[in-house]
Order: sequence, then structure tokens, then C-alpha cells
Amino acid sequence: MYLYNMDLPEGDIRKLLPNKDDQLKWTARSSHNIKCFSLEEVEKITANYKTMIGQGAFGEVYKGILDDKSMVAVKKFKYMDDKMNENFAKELLVHSQINHRNVTRLIGYCLEENGSMMVSEYISGGNLSNFLHNNDRPISADTRLSIATDCVEALVYMHRDMYTRFIHGCIGYMDPLFLRSGCLTTKSDVYSVGVVLLELFTRKRAKAENRDISLVDRFTRSLPKGFRRVRDMFDPEIADQSNMTFLKGIGKLAGECLSLENHRRPEMADVAERLRTLRKALLGQQEKPSLYFWRIKHKAAAPSSIIVAQGNINKPDLVRVGSTASALNVTIEDLLRASSAEVLGKGTRGATYKTDLENGFTLAVKRLKCVDMLSEQEFRQRAEAIGAIENELILPLRWFYFSKDEVLLVYDYMPTGSLKTLLHGESDASKLDWDKRLTIALTVARSLTAIHSAGAQSCHGNVKSSNVLLTEAYEARPSEHGLHTLLATSASLPRLKFCHAPEVTNAVRSVSQKAEVYSFGILLLEILTGKSPQNVGMDLLRWVQSVPREEWTDEMFDVRLLRWSSDLHKEAMHQLMEIAMFCCAPMPNYRPEISEVVQRIEYIYDGCP
Repeated sequence: MYLYNMDLPEGDIRKLLPNKDDQLKWTARSSHNIKCFSLEEVEKITANYKTMIGQGAFGEVYKGILDDKSMVAVKKFKYMDDKMNENFAKELLVHSQINHRNVTRLIGYCLEENGSMMVSEYISGGNLSNFLHNNDRPISADTRLSIATDCVEALVYMHRDMYTRFIHGCIGYMDPLFLRSGCLTTKSDVYSVGVVLLELFTRKRAKAENRDISLVDRFTRSLPKGFRRVRDMFDPEIADQSNMTFLKGIGKLAGECLSLENHRRPEMADVAERLRTLRKALLGQQEKPSLYFWRIKHKAAAPSSIIVAQGNINKPDLVRVGSTASALNVTIEDLLRASSAEVLGKGTRGATYKTDLENGFTLAVKRLKCVDMLSEQEFRQRAEAIGAIENELILPLRWFYFSKDEVLLVYDYMPTGSLKTLLHGESDASKLDWDKRLTIALTVARSLTAIHSAGAQSCHGNVKSSNVLLTEAYEARPSEHGLHTLLATSASLPRLKFCHAPEVTNAVRSVSQKAEVYSFGILLLEILTGKSPQNVGMDLLRWVQSVPREEWTDEMFDVRLLRWSSDLHKEAMHQLMEIAMFCCAPMPNYRPEISEVVQRIEYIYDGCP
């Protein structure tokens, strides 16, 4: 496609390019139509630069919305001298020629006095650094390898397959050979890939802090002494014994990429091929994710020893819980034959997996750590007691599997995810407006009322945002209700000092309804502030308590929540904050019953427009 087919003023760009060859490259070929935006159009798209999503030495990046409602990122340059104008034009040149699924697409640009900007597609997941270091969601080895492979394949395309070949320059951290010589080559990108590989598989920041030795220096000094010297640097989440051969391959490749001798670094195409080979090996050795190591241990057994034989109650299989009718009939063999299983989360009690069955249904399977377990008979009795509480606002336990080697709990899968993921993960939390957050607060309170009404000792057991799953209508469905009762001792309970009441200590781990009201209060604070209970320098409750009620301002509330909120909404937020503090009273007797909390939130809910 030639320039005259693009909505791009040829003269404006040409005059910024001093070299005739550069001008020829610009007119030579482009991958897609590029729009020239006026300054007024950009101001409209970004609502006068309302939402900044990034900044750097070049300038700032803002979120924008086009007329067709698609989201874009607007990169606004600053200090536009002659050299910056030239660099701006060359960057447009590069992006106009790139057409690869793993590279953000250039949509348009603005070139006016004091208004040089690029408009590209908006990537809602954020950047890799935040994905690795600013959330605690588990990341599988396969996911990390897929990210690395996608990145490298895009660089192969830039180095080898484009009409005009380009060097990315630095996808993470600069090649020290470039710093010495000033010569940027394709091997400089290979070095940067080595840095990214280390970050991905160690989940450690590459840049050293407080004058510590950098990740790259530690790795490159230790690797020549053998893989054992670097093995402990890999993320423990993926560094189990079954992955050691794979991680050794990753370490060897990263070490070659980080060589300080250019000729020893592989070509980018070779890096891509070796990553693809490692992925095949990884998928081959992990025929099923870790949830299914039970199958590997018992693969020599006859099928009749896995599936319940007719009339033989001694053969283990999934046991249905509760009386709610279900058209789905699932066996343990169905789980073992599942087409895929993705890690949704890991905790002190075990790991949870999204499991796609061959029949098209998707379930959530929690694999409990087999420590401090009850006897099979007592486990069955308590699981049936959990199933006896049937309420549409509680995520039901559908089946369980119990053997000396494995304990599995099977639930419905909730595709919207958890409240924690939406508030603090890579998702766009701006979709959680006031109406949705108030609905979540109310439905959690109502579900706890249903649980508490089953008896004086009946409790959910672990109220926190990661256990609050959401429907497509953003109604809450608390998960893992009663899980604490399936463990033999209270010592198996997680100690979440920021979520649990003060009377729940390391010595006294019992759960009570009043302690659960306290945890619900912390959950309300998390909903209102958008802050994780332990990420504000002190625990969340202390942070709120440090500000007198009469001095509460908009700064106490999540800025994403305030963006579209009216004065009536803000008043309702203050009222919900008062309820949260009431729930978090230090003495249990001063906390309300959860049924009273429901009434108070319903009053706020009914009064909101």
C-alpha cells in the first residue's frame, strides 16, 4: 500500500525526515490505513487528557475512546525540538510498516505545533512488568513461555521479514555492548530478550534496588558454575522437580542471550525456534497440569480401579453434594480427560483450577493439600452439611473426591472472576462503578446472612475478596463456604492478619460469626478505597482510622469509583464507610449482626438513583 492510499499528509512527514532515503522508505510501503487526527479530535478522544495510563522521558500516555467506542492509547510527546521531530517521524515510519499480531497497531497520529502525538490500540492487560510484579496471581510456566515466544516472534518479524528491517532497540534493558560501542544491532535485542526471560521465569525485577547486585549480574556470574547455582533464582511457583529439565533449558538460552560476546549470542530466529521446542517438551512432560499428577501415579491401574464399579462402594469416585438437581453428571475420569486446566489461584489450603471438560462444560476444581485431613467418614458428613445450605447467592459445592492421595472439591466456574482480580489485577477496574460495587456489597452481606442463619456456629470461614466471585450481572457468589470445616485442625486455617478480627490470633484460630462480620467490614473498605488490605504501608483499617471522620474527603475513595459518581453517590459512599467501620469494631460485642448490616446496606441501595 502506498502513501497516497493513506490518510497521511506526505509533505508533513517528509519535511521532518532529513534524509532522502528515509523519505523513500516512508512512501514505500505501509501495512494499514493511518488517520491524521487534529488537536481538537485528540482532545475529544482523551476527554482533555483525563486519564493518564503511563509516562516516561518521551512524554505521557493517555486513554482515549474513538467515535466507534473502541479504546486507544494516545502517546503525547514533549520537548519537540528538531531531533525529537525526526525521531517522531521515524517512529511513525516504523509503526506504519508493522503488521504483526504481537505488536500494538498504529491507528493514527497528530502533528500540530505543540501537539505531536501517536494513537495506537489500547492493550487492557497492561504491561509485562505490572503483570509480573504488581499482582500475586499465579502464572504457569506455559503462560510465561507463551509470552516469551510471542515477544520473540514479533522481533523475528522486525529483524527478518519486514520490507524495511528494523531493530527494536531495547525491549527491556540496554545491551552493555551498545553502551560501550554506540552500535545497535539485532544482537542487542537478543540481549534484551535474555533479560526478559530472566524476569519471566524468576519473577524478580531486573533492575537492582538499594545498590544490590542486579538480577542479570547474579545470574551470569553463577551460571558458569553450573545450573545448581542458579536453580534457586527461579520462581518457586514453577520450580518443582518436574520442571527442572525445562528450566535448565530456559537458563541455558538466557545465558547465551546475555553473553558479552556478540558472536556467542544466537540469532533471534534461533531463539524463537528453541522456545517453541522447549514449549513442546514442557507440554509433553506435563500431559496434565499438576492437578492431575494423581493420574500419572495411577496410570498403570486398570480403569475399574479408578471409576466406581456398579454396586462397589469401595472404589473412589466423585460424590455429589446437595439436593439441587443438575443435568451434568461428572466422574473422576471426566476430570482426568479434561482438555485443559488453568491455574486460577493458589493458597495455603491448595490450588484452584479452571477445568474444561470434553463435553464442553467448564468447572472450577480445588485440590486441597492433603495435610491435617479428616477421616473419610467425617469429611463426607461435613461436606454434606455444607451442601445442605442451598441459596442462590452462595456458590455451591457440587462434588467432592476423597482418597488417601487426593482431595478435590468441584464447583461451578464463574467466568467474570473474583472481586480481587477486578479490583487489583490486570482487568480494567473502572467497569466497577458505584452501582456494581454497592450490588456486590449487598449480595455478599445477604449470602453471609443465609449462612449464619443455618445455626449459631455456621460461618463461611474465610471472607476475602479473592473468595468473592461475580456473576455477569456483578452479583457476588462467595466461594469456598465451609472449607475450614473440612480440615482436621484450626491450625490449618490461613492467617490473614489484615482480614481477620483481632481475636483470631495464631493461638486462637476459631472462626465466629462476629469475627466474620469484621472480615466483611474489611471487604467493604477494600470495595470503597480500591486498595488491597495490606498495600498502603499499614493495614487498610489503620489507614482509614488515621483520618478523622469529619475529615473524610474524596481522597479516601477509589479514584476510579469517583470518576462518574454524583454527589448523592458520594454521600452513599460515606454511609457505607460508616457501616464498614461499625463492622470493624475491636470488641466482638460491639459489632452488628450481619442481618442488621444487610438492612443498612439495603437502605443505602434503595436511596441511590
